[in-house]
Amino acid sequence: MKRVFVLFLVGLFCIGAMGMSAEADPVDKLGRGTVNVLTGWLEVPKTIYEDSVAHNPIFGGTFGLLHGVAGAIYRAGAGLIDIVTAPFPPYDVHIVPEYVF
Repeated sequence: MKRVFVLFLVGLFCIGAMGMSAEADPVDKLGRGTVNVLTGWLEVPKTIYEDSVAHNPIFGGTFGLLHGVAGAIYRAGAGLIDIVTAPFPPYDVHIVPEYVF
């Protein structure tokens, strides 16, 4: 089961990477939204690490955690909006960076 989940995530990452090389269309917007909804939680450890390196581990563990949770909610929300509005223009990116990784 774990192997299937890992292969599923790798497949999503590959789909998302393909969308970066061409003009945006509804499929790209749907893929970007799906990847951001499924991987939005990665903002938490990423932000804790980045804030720990930039400031100190105590800052990273406290404010970095809060910053990461807020970023995860924002990324997942932006992904959900991309999924719901995938058939409608504009197809450009509304969150920077486009993906958490």
